[in-house]
Amino acid sequence: MANSLIIKELIDKLGISVRAFETEIKVGGSSIARAIERNSKIKDETVDKIIKAYPNVNREWLETGNGEMFIIDDTGRTSHRNTKKIPIVGEAAAGTDIEMKYTDLDNHYQDQYIDVGDLLRDSEAAFVVYGNSMTPAYPSGCILGIRRNYDGFIQPGETYLIVTKSNRVFKRLFYSDDKTRYVCYSDNTMMNETGPRKGFYAYPPFEVDIEKDVIQLYDVVGMIKRNRPTGIINRPK
Repeated sequence: MANSLIIKELIDKLGISVRAFETEIKVGGSSIARAIERNSKIKDETVDKIIKAYPNVNREWLETGNGEMFIIDDTGRTSHRNTKKIPIVGEAAAGTDIEMKYTDLDNHYQDQYIDVGDLLRDSEAAFVVYGNSMTPAYPSGCILGIRRNYDGFIQPGETYLIVTKSNRVFKRLFYSDDKTRYVCYSDNTMMNETGPRKGFYAYPPFEVDIEKDVIQLYDVVGMIKRNRPTGIINRPK
């Protein structure tokens, strides 16, 4: 067992929130936050999860407070930087004409991981963006770090990944007037110049019923993009 105040010291050293820490070690219900508030003990199974998520944390220090916070390597140095690899779990459509089937976070591409280091370490997984509706800020081919949004609450105007019964899309979200639907906007405001849709947006806004259509909502933690092609991320055959 470990003292919750020692866990709080680790969280402060890592420079992340308690909620992000709970996401990383895969515990729910604000259990760590409550333990810190009550100054209660942390169960051994939770300590195991912490060590699994942060393998260079010194277990003896975590359980007793003795010794160094981080394991000393062969050079005699300590480091609090953890390599954080998250699974590439699919593709997100940044366009209205691309269909992306739903894939649960547990069903990720085999052997497809990306190291996000400290920058996006509170991400649970990553998606590859396809389509041009969110350019220029989010170009096709960029990678989004995401984490589950458990309560369905959004900050209007921020970007989110929505998984519906038939698709998953990456958009900038607002609430409808009655708060029953998400109104999905694209950053790309290009208009059709010819044809029957001349003068209309190429990527018009649309609405998604929160109760009926949304399977899962994801917060977008951040983005990674390259200016040159890479063979690191490959779509499955």
